[in-house]
Amino acid sequence: MGLDRIAANHADNVVQEGKVFGERYRVSRILKRGNGVDTCLGTDMVVDRAVVIKTAHGKTLSVGAHMRLEHEAGVLRHIRSPWIAPLLNLGRDEDLFYLVMAYVPGITLADRLARGPLNVDDTITLGCMLLSALQEIHDQGVLHRDLKPANIIVDGEVPLREATLIDFGLARSARLDPSLR
Repeated sequence: MGLDRIAANHADNVVQEGKVFGERYRVSRILKRGNGVDTCLGTDMVVDRAVVIKTAHGKTLSVGAHMRLEHEAGVLRHIRSPWIAPLLNLGRDEDLFYLVMAYVPGITLADRLARGPLNVDDTITLGCMLLSALQEIHDQGVLHRDLKPANIIVDGEVPLREATLIDFGLARSARLDPSLR
């Protein structure tokens, strides 16, 4: 079963630029759409900082997909790590369920690799950062389960200095309902 088994009518799940969630988070632009989930770049209007807003439409969101989004929020709420973007908020706005995470500046590792391979030093640095991230989440009983270049944000600099693991939508932990494993 995929992360978000959503009804075929994805048009109901379209978030528009300018939409405000929780009277605080304004959508600036859509980053990604797929599987019934919209991922948007936004602004926290209270503290004037960039955020990522992940939304799913409540009317078309399956029970399982809703449980996975709540699980993702629970995982992110409990993890404190320099290698993970923290959860800032979650809630409902009309029929939209939303998660708000801190924005991590940079590019995906997939985009960085499209420019060419990493040099040896950057590869070792990245490996050490990812191992640290995975050790920290594993110590907290969480398996990411979707480790891939598109789910790693790097600073894009040479030499590479920072990497952050994102997208815990497929994560497993003891908090996940056994029917969704």
